[in-house]
Amino acid sequence: MSSPSPNLNGDIDSQSDISFEDDIIDSEDSNTSLSPSSTSSESREISVSPPLRLDDTYYYRRGRSFSFKILVEGVDHSLEAPAPLLCVVSGYFSQLSELIDPDDDDFDFMHVNVERFTPDIVRRVMELIYHLDTPHAILRKIADTCRISSEEFRRMALDDILAILALASEWRVTQLVETMQRFIINDGLLRLYDVDYVYQVARQLNATLLTRACDDYMSRQMYFARSHKYRLST
Repeated sequence: MSSPSPNLNGDIDSQSDISFEDDIIDSEDSNTSLSPSSTSSESREISVSPPLRLDDTYYYRRGRSFSFKILVEGVDHSLEAPAPLLCVVSGYFSQLSELIDPDDDDFDFMHVNVERFTPDIVRRVMELIYHLDTPHAILRKIADTCRISSEEFRRMALDDILAILALASEWRVTQLVETMQRFIINDGLLRLYDVDYVYQVARQLNATLLTRACDDYMSRQMYFARSHKYRLST
């Protein structure tokens, strides 16, 4: 069975109601700031060099969030997320170091708190990173520190959970792989899913913790079934 693959043509929200072209700011304007503390609405055209394969990117500032419009080989993949994550990701894509100030005490870009990010946003960012195939220390650190709340995690479809696990495994983001496994195990989610299917995927991804948990779960189920059958026979 093949591992879940990223779907960049899926249900990625398009910010079609926003005109990115109206307020594009020349990239050479060094006085323009796109820091997370900025309060004004603004856009900026970003110049990206190969081999990122990005045709164009635009920022659109709206409150504490950025809409991140990405044209990959002519296809629009847009998403919106809290400003810090997109500042870091987009800052890497565009190599605009002024987006991120490592000396800013209010924004530690190497330890971004993403607890409030939804699984969908995490999945989309992981898909973009996977698609571009450009592992980088900052992006890796973001993925390593991803924390998805238990409440949000429980809303995820099994395929989304396994897709994130597959991407993290493919990208060798060990902390995220472990986090995803422990969420499934510790929250008792195995009983909600097709355990045999999860087991097969976990084995393929070499997700040791999850493989062992599935094995233990199925063994317990078999034991309880045998015990129940024995009690009925007596």
